[in-house]
Amino acid sequence: KIILFHMLVWQLVLVLIPDIRQLLGAGISTWDFVVSQSSGNASLFIWLIANAVRAGKQKDTEVG
Repeated sequence: KIILFHMLVWQLVLVLIPDIRQLLGAGISTWDFVVSQSSGNASLFIWLIANAVRAGKQKDTEVG
């Protein structure tokens, strides 16, 4: 369950999106470049949000 929110998983997913689109016949677009180049920042953001939510749930179970 937690592996879904791991940084490396999201980096691979975001980096592979342009390649998959091209294999399916889509042309190269600016969006593909943005997705592949921002994969590190986006995956870090997803990981931070997931950890914040998990920490909030853990805090609630410790207090209550």
